[in-house]
Amino acid sequence: MTRQPRRYQPTRPLPYPPVPPGAIPGQRRPAEYRPVPRNGYGITALILAVAGLVFGVVPFTGPLALLCGGLAVLFGLLGLGRARRGIASNGTMSIVASVLGGLAALLGAWGVVLTLQAVSQFGRDLDAQPRTTLPGRPGQIPGNGRFVVGTDIQPGTYRTRGPAELLCRWDAGDDFGTIITNEGNRGTTVTIDPTDGVFETTGCQPWTRIN
Repeated sequence: MTRQPRRYQPTRPLPYPPVPPGAIPGQRRPAEYRPVPRNGYGITALILAVAGLVFGVVPFTGPLALLCGGLAVLFGLLGLGRARRGIASNGTMSIVASVLGGLAALLGAWGVVLTLQAVSQFGRDLDAQPRTTLPGRPGQIPGNGRFVVGTDIQPGTYRTRGPAELLCRWDAGDDFGTIITNEGNRGTTVTIDPTDGVFETTGCQPWTRIN
């Protein structure tokens, strides 16, 4: 039994899609234009907020935290405004960045307050130097101590017989010196002027006013 050859049957061409009115046949429909979201403000705000939180942890970098936090709030509000106008897609990021920026600003303000208090306390500690109590005998200065001229002691010329132990040192304004030995109890004299401010002495025998 012989097999009959298959007859060729032409296929019908598929119908073309309908052409819109006014379009040229064979021309593709242009793709719809979608603008790129402008998310720069929101991203900038988030970066500044994170940086502000890092600076806010350390009190001495409080000014930087305050600056970064304030800028983060500003850029976050600008980014939120863009999102509401439909030209940005990161409205949630802008809100989060604004909240974090406000927290960073609070930490920065706290750090600034602590820094100012520390500087003020350091200045008070420098001014509050210990003073030696003066003896009851007038016109005499102990051999060890720091004395304010005009308050603790009066200006004038004072004399010491030398060191109480090994070294006798003094400082009165621009006049300062050191005695290693008393060299036969000759000692030394020093003139304390009203403008000297402070007279300091260490390791000396008492100073007695002679003029």
